[in-house]
Amino acid sequence: MSEKRRLALVVDMYGCPNRCRHCWLGHMPNRVMEEGSDEWLVELFKPYFEEIEFYSWLREPDFAPDYRTRWQRDQELSVNAGPKRFELASFWRLVRDADYARFLKESGVKCVQLTFFGLEATTDRYVGRPGAFRELLKATDILLANGIAPRWQVFINEENREEIVQLLKLTEKLRLKERTEAIGSTFRFFVHAGSCDGENAKLYPIRIRKQDIPEELIPYYLNYQENYPESELCQRWQDDDSCFVPHNEGDIVLNVANNYDLFFNFTNMHPVWKIGNLKTDSIEDVVRRVVEEDIWALREARRINLGQLVRLYGDFQSQRAFEEEDYRMYLLNRHLEANQFRFVTLREVPGLLEKAAAWFHEKWGVPEEAYRECMEPYLQGESEYGWYLCLQNERIVSGLGVIANDFHDRPDLTPNICAVYTEEDCRGQGLAGRLLNMAVEDLRARGITPVYLLTDHIGFYERYGWQFLDFVQGEGEETPSRMYIHH
Repeated sequence: MSEKRRLALVVDMYGCPNRCRHCWLGHMPNRVMEEGSDEWLVELFKPYFEEIEFYSWLREPDFAPDYRTRWQRDQELSVNAGPKRFELASFWRLVRDADYARFLKESGVKCVQLTFFGLEATTDRYVGRPGAFRELLKATDILLANGIAPRWQVFINEENREEIVQLLKLTEKLRLKERTEAIGSTFRFFVHAGSCDGENAKLYPIRIRKQDIPEELIPYYLNYQENYPESELCQRWQDDDSCFVPHNEGDIVLNVANNYDLFFNFTNMHPVWKIGNLKTDSIEDVVRRVVEEDIWALREARRINLGQLVRLYGDFQSQRAFEEEDYRMYLLNRHLEANQFRFVTLREVPGLLEKAAAWFHEKWGVPEEAYRECMEPYLQGESEYGWYLCLQNERIVSGLGVIANDFHDRPDLTPNICAVYTEEDCRGQGLAGRLLNMAVEDLRARGITPVYLLTDHIGFYERYGWQFLDFVQGEGEETPSRMYIHH
């Protein structure tokens, strides 16, 4: 299979110096990816795409220490295509590296966008770094001195709206319009609320209301006429039976996290949007999901219509301002995140037998064959001792099973819950507790009660109705373990 559409691989190879509160991608830990990972990624996709643009940055352009060599490397790795600059640059580097502006000029950059959130204290807080505001002002001067036009993007909300009026006046005081015209270009200042995904979704409570946009800013407000109060959109769409399904019309853009998780460029890099992991999933299956747009989030988007989303998650009283596309995505993300965990028995997803056996083996070190020997009778209806999983997208994030005896010296205390585990990044959300309740209720419905559980934990299982019964001797253990019971 060779896909005719161009693929853009956008990779978080070096991280970002900022932690902006508006970032639609979401916050991720900074980590420099392994040497050779860039070439490995391109070679992985080469058999499937005739044209590949490679970008070594996802959040911050040119954050690599040797950015000149890095930019050249991105061009060399690209296949029948070349990466673009997109009028973006690192203001962090502009104020720290005298040669960087010259590099931008040599690379054909004519304009660079700089992002503000108000005056000094507010911008520093929203960027997540002291000194960011002054760096942005200095970066503006450096760009102009090198014949590059600055463009100021400003994010507005109910907290900072009056400050942005003052920021507009600052551009006049700094004579940015005249200074940019002097280098043969045009200075642009524009204001908007941004999309409402990633980090910016957390700012929904203070999202700007259309009637609160200061009059002085309306001429600078991006797509002002296409911004509507949330209540108006809810009224308009409450009976809409169409589905909002993000889609790649032309080129395919994929974001690659520094742990090799892969995402479409539709919205933030939340686990519900994960396509797969390039280190652990087969590339054939990953490419199929990409080309067919076959991931849980998009399947769910095709299942629920816009009217349902509005009735479930819309605020019919809210005057918060949204562009239509941004509000559709906000509603869809609300739904996906509210329904991101699926709790299933292995009988409901028998195709996950091998994956489940491998997952439990990885967590507990018990051979996969031993798990299969327990799971297969359950799948074949020969046993009611089940296996229970929590799925996030296609990933197993929590699980447990039921067996006759969990390797202890009290065979009369049966059956036993075993192999309870939740992935570290999903803990604290009650996933294991819900699986425990599922298993207990499932067994009770089949007339199997009480149920027992062997553990060394104190305080966790009690939350879900388990009671300490006695100490029992675990196989190969030096000290007795705690046995719990659930009636």
